[in-house]
Amino acid sequence: MWLNKRHNALEPGGHAAQLASPFIFLVRRARLSVTKCLLLGPGESGKSTIVKQMRLVYSSPYTPTELLSFREVVFSNLLQSAQSLLSSFSALKIRLPSDFKEEVKWLKEVNQTEEVVDPETGGLGSEAAEALGRLWEAQGTKEAMRRSAEFQLNDSAEYFFTHLARIASPSYLPTEGDVLRTRVRSIGVVEQTFEFENIGVLVFVIAISEYNQTLFEDSRQNRLDESLELWEMISASRWFRRTTFVLFLNKTDIFERKILSGFAPLAASIPNYRGPPENVPAAKAYMLDTLTALYKQHTPDRALFAHFTQATDRVSTQVVLGAVMTGVMTSTLQEMGLL
Repeated sequence: MWLNKRHNALEPGGHAAQLASPFIFLVRRARLSVTKCLLLGPGESGKSTIVKQMRLVYSSPYTPTELLSFREVVFSNLLQSAQSLLSSFSALKIRLPSDFKEEVKWLKEVNQTEEVVDPETGGLGSEAAEALGRLWEAQGTKEAMRRSAEFQLNDSAEYFFTHLARIASPSYLPTEGDVLRTRVRSIGVVEQTFEFENIGVLVFVIAISEYNQTLFEDSRQNRLDESLELWEMISASRWFRRTTFVLFLNKTDIFERKILSGFAPLAASIPNYRGPPENVPAAKAYMLDTLTALYKQHTPDRALFAHFTQATDRVSTQVVLGAVMTGVMTSTLQEMGLL
């Protein structure tokens, strides 16, 4: 009898069901409050930097031990940039001073990061620091940096070379700014199966500064073209029809420097651009309009939260992430029928 009464009470309209309604509502709301976020984008667009920033903004800062673990990554990035610059000089027909040959030979022959590390301090070795410093001060390096779109060079190259004196200190401890600019290239093929059901937010990161650069893997393929193809494919995917889309037009700092320099006009790489040269607002508007048009082509009625970002800048990224959180919260409340 007790079992029957208990069972009946849980039937729709029963007393217990009525009492449970607010609880069920809260459970559903709690489930909705946990939003799955998928971060996508082509290689070197800044995805890893965005993840690092999200940790700094919403979780915890890096501990001294964690910061120290990035020291050799910084050394490795410096060495990679130095070797990329040296390799480019021949193709760009740039000459280095004749008295720099020994340092050039030494830098080219270094195969592992451990070779530039001082075994006693764990810092950057004096020989490496001197060679890197001379390379950065060479007149030919300035010309190579101006033409860096013609070969593969880390975006962080100028930053790390500029901070070489600090990095070469025996007691060097990477800052959060250093960590945000480190780059670890993925090697090989990784196969993984993903389930894309119930993805609440999709964040797509595109480096708009790469309009005049080619892929590391294929020098014939323009990086921006590849990004646009990937963006259109994801926008049209049936898996994300109920997903909130967020677009980060990243590396705006590099993009603006290129546009203003006059050495990398947007029209030279994108013939469809008809705006004025060396005009940042016009160039940014073209990029946003192009990406929005590709998105709306497949989902004309779905909202798009688009933001220009500089992922290496803590303050601006925090503002953008806050705006994204507000947008996602609004979408969630609308889904719950509370707005």
